Amino acid sequence: MYHTGSQVDLDEVVEYHKSKPPHKKEALALQNAKKEGRLLVIPLGGWPIIEDQMLMCKRLQDEGRADILPFEIDTYCRRNQFQLAERGLEETKKLGRPMLNGFPASIYGVEGVRRVFEATDLPHSSRPTSPHCHFVCTILLAGGINSITSGCLSIPNAFEYDTTFEESIQNQQYVLRLVSWLEERGVPINLDQVSTAAAGALGEPSLAIAYGVIDALIAAGQGAVHQSINYQPNHNLIQDVACLRALRAVVTQYLPSWATTHPA
Repeated sequence: MYHTGSQVDLDEVVEYHKSKPPHKKEALALQNAKKEGRLLVIPLGGWPIIEDQMLMCKRLQDEGRADILPFEIDTYCRRNQFQLAERGLEETKKLGRPMLNGFPASIYGVEGVRRVFEATDLPHSSRPTSPHCHFVCTILLAGGINSITSGCLSIPNAFEYDTTFEESIQNQQYVLRLVSWLEERGVPINLDQVSTAAAGALGEPSLAIAYGVIDALIAAGQGAVHQSINYQPNHNLIQDVACLRALRAVVTQYLPSWATTHPA
């Protein structure tokens, strides 16, 4: 789909992930936080210029005391619009200000992602929320990122209105299977299920729970082990806390051996 895809060697990717210490793996960080009853700080953010992205991550680590570092992807790379992403990166460099709304991982490729990943000592989480994100997810996972967003149902509902559920599920199944393929070889990858974020903002909390359960089951069906389920607050604190508790209980009921239960 794009020339940076030639940088991906899956066998080498497995060895690269295994060479990294446990404290740089988000799935393990979430597991430990759950056992210890701690909340983790996971900010969002992404910059087009690689040096700016590295600087942001270093400051969030050293000064902001974040637990997980962000790796937000620009809209063009999420949609496989590579030429537009290239143009936005060129304009950013020319004008001296961001002309993309995130980090163009597809353009920088595996080597660029690894530069950012290796510049700090914390796990990185990326949110390439789009039904067409199979290419950029491959680049991210090959680059060392070990937590990416998923959500077969609500991603087309909230981010891409011209994509059918069938198309979204098919593309997400590729990502889920790639995550599971890495898991089978000893590489823990966390799936951040964002479906409830969209459903919670648009409908009843019960709908958000249903979306979360269905997306978790789809991911588990492809072999995904580590999942975290998002819930979007509706600004009624009592109701939101109740929904978080219900979400955890219902998902655990359907997936009793779920490795990571960390609604955010």
